[in-house]
Amino acid sequence: MNKKDYLILTKGRAVCLALDSAIGLLNEMELDVSSAETARQECVTELFYIITRVASFSCGREKWTGVYDFLVEIGISVPEDFHLEMSYVDSILDVVPGEEICN
Repeated sequence: MNKKDYLILTKGRAVCLALDSAIGLLNEMELDVSSAETARQECVTELFYIITRVASFSCGREKWTGVYDFLVEIGISVPEDFHLEMSYVDSILDVVPGEEICN
């Protein structure tokens, strides 16, 4: 892994860790976290970009179970039903980040 890829990966991990911490705090404070859904979607988009760049997955949508395995391998904590959640995200993303890399 070259230095640029490492920096991209580190950025993605930091973004998601911060997001998880923020959502956790909001939930503990029993605040309305409906806006967290937007933040979560942005994080997913960022993660997909990182995955297509760093993990060298093929273009387009990949099996989410493979993505789950990759995230676990690099130390990002994800729920066991991640692939089901991400299938839903597939349906709301108009453009899958990473596809333009191949065109």
